Amino acid sequence: MAFDASARQIKNVLEINGFNFEDPFAVVDSLKSPCSASMSGIDSLLEYLKQAPLDSSLNLDPAGKLHFHWANWSHTCQLQRELHAGNPARLDALEKSLSSLKRIEVWIKSSRGTILTSLHELYESYLDPRLRVSLFGQNTNEMHEREILYSDVGEAGPFSRLAAMKWFDKNIYGCFVFRKILLGFVPQRQFRLGASIPVVWWLKSSPLDAITTTLHQVSQRGVLFKVESRSNYSRLFHGSEDHAIIHFPLAFLLSADSPAQTLKSLEQNETVALRLDGSDLSSSGAWQRGGGSQESYFFIKSETLLGDRVAEFNAATESFQRWFAGELK
Repeated sequence: MAFDASARQIKNVLEINGFNFEDPFAVVDSLKSPCSASMSGIDSLLEYLKQAPLDSSLNLDPAGKLHFHWANWSHTCQLQRELHAGNPARLDALEKSLSSLKRIEVWIKSSRGTILTSLHELYESYLDPRLRVSLFGQNTNEMHEREILYSDVGEAGPFSRLAAMKWFDKNIYGCFVFRKILLGFVPQRQFRLGASIPVVWWLKSSPLDAITTTLHQVSQRGVLFKVESRSNYSRLFHGSEDHAIIHFPLAFLLSADSPAQTLKSLEQNETVALRLDGSDLSSSGAWQRGGGSQESYFFIKSETLLGDRVAEFNAATESFQRWFAGELK
């Protein structure tokens, strides 16, 4: 869980435009999770909760096609808190790592003057909705973007716009979120299953204008997709203005008794052609998630994506949740 707390090495710049930071997980959802483990019984899930790094996921297959993070379900959040209450060593290590950010001085400048604070306090402020508004404005208000400046060099600068997020690292931010979850300060989430499945879109419903995205996460609310570059995200956005066809994996419309069943269905590569209306995508806010320095993410609500097949999707996601409920009995 340790990281080099050097402000100079914070390179994962996140563009703020389009993200809904009312949900602190908007960034956490895009974290890469390198942990690999099997899910062969209750011991494997509990071992993951007890021993795996807090920012890692449990892979349900060697290739990581399906994976699960403990923060993505209220039951495992509660269990993780109980485990840390009985053995606080990992939480103490996390606190120690984050405390190292208190030694990094930063300067915040506005029309009222310049104040000295720490990188730790800046992350804490960013995670607090009230303080975030005072620093960044409501919905990244342009006036605040011009007024609030940031420097990690000294009181005399040079300064850059605070809202440019040059100080921001997704992985460090994730650690702050996990810490708050363990301390009970962040609302718990409904069940979400992580995935890494290629999904082909036909822009304007034409196979001659195809683009491949990645199905990144499923929940009863809908599906989170990932695009590998900002240029492809822009192409997808403009190419879907009228309509598009998405070749959605049939496996996520089928209830299953185990991950093995869903993985077997995914291997068969069967898909369902779903026609999406561009106006429905825009009105439902599908394109408002934005993205990072390279990858981009967007979320489509289940009713917008699945239409009259939403009941099948909901039944399937409920069956996925039962996998983990069975592991915890």
